[in-house]
Amino acid sequence: RSFGLVLNKLNGDYLSAEDVGTTPSDMEVVRSVTPFVFGLPSRGTAAGGDPSPWTALGVFLSIERVLVRRGIALAGSRVAVQGLGSVGADLCRRLHHSGAKLVVADVDQQAIKRLLTGVPAEVSDPNAIHASRVDIFAPCALGGGLNQETIPEIQAPVVVGAANNQLAGDAD
Repeated sequence: RSFGLVLNKLNGDYLSAEDVGTTPSDMEVVRSVTPFVFGLPSRGTAAGGDPSPWTALGVFLSIERVLVRRGIALAGSRVAVQGLGSVGADLCRRLHHSGAKLVVADVDQQAIKRLLTGVPAEVSDPNAIHASRVDIFAPCALGGGLNQETIPEIQAPVVVGAANNQLAGDAD
């Protein structure tokens, strides 16, 4: 409710939705005090709910298109996915289903275990996955992972991910 009151003060200059650490149910509470919120649970034919499957689809389609432009088939390509939350795990499932080989990392060991129950993948250290020899590096973890230390170590020719703020700062 307090967050909703802050959104009201911004008078629509900022619109919020479900994201890391929140749920569509949380957005219902925010909505109880402000109209400036999305990501509410689906009702009838109205769109809503968790946006992460759509985010994962957007990243997947972007990866697919980038690989086509580079003359690389998605099936058999190698993709490193950093972060196995809602978006990263969904992206991994889509990539696996399309025949990509995965390198994955997450600071949460349970997230890795959940993914590996249905998706085979090479597991990397979260602090080293950016340096994996892959066709695509997909940062889908919390932001700031691309910085003055990691950027020179990236082996992938392309970065396509869903992290909200992939660059640590303007200089990056």
